[in-house]
Amino acid sequence: MAAPPPPLRLLYLHGLETDLRVPDTGKTKVAAMRSTFEALVLPDLGTGRAAFDRPNSVLRSLLRLPQLHAAAALAACSLAFVAATQPAHAALLSFAPLLLLALLAWTMVPAAVEGAVERSLAVAEKELGRSKVDLLIGSSWGGALAALCVQRGTWSGPVLLLAPAGARIGARCSPGSKLAQMLAAPLPPQARGLVVHGTRDKTVPLGDSEALCKHMPQALRVIKGCVL
Repeated sequence: MAAPPPPLRLLYLHGLETDLRVPDTGKTKVAAMRSTFEALVLPDLGTGRAAFDRPNSVLRSLLRLPQLHAAAALAACSLAFVAATQPAHAALLSFAPLLLLALLAWTMVPAAVEGAVERSLAVAEKELGRSKVDLLIGSSWGGALAALCVQRGTWSGPVLLLAPAGARIGARCSPGSKLAQMLAAPLPPQARGLVVHGTRDKTVPLGDSEALCKHMPQALRVIKGCVL
């Protein structure tokens, strides 16, 4: 009797909605992957929805920016000057540097988004480099990272993208940046990919997946009445 084939090894890149620190409820995509595949590589990308305690979240990336540190120092000096020279009006006048700091932080969000993408991409590519996997799967944010791995040539094997959010993330990066262009670029014609998108997805537009499959429209699978 022939020996059974080895189990398919899968590397799964999760989206922002998944926090691997939270006990699995059995209702998430991660649980479905674990129950389907015997050999699952599941790196923690360190991402989250503006989570301060996640090392690769956009918020943490924003707080790392040296420009924000300089702006915060300038705001602190301004507050100290106002308090020393205008004590009677310090409370009212202090709003100006704080408002300016908030506005500056808002203008730095694109750079923070790029930093979060680059750091979580480094986690994914490091795992690809050390783990022998047969299939790369990415969902939403993780789907954008998986597509970047294909674009950058760090992965040339088969890839499955579930409602990848590359174009959506690229629109939040610095306009015209190389990373923004790569996130919005279609998959190359030689890619061994399949893109699956649900028609009820309100987070990532179906048109984004259609544009991603511009050079390989046969790779797009649309599931009606579904949210992935």
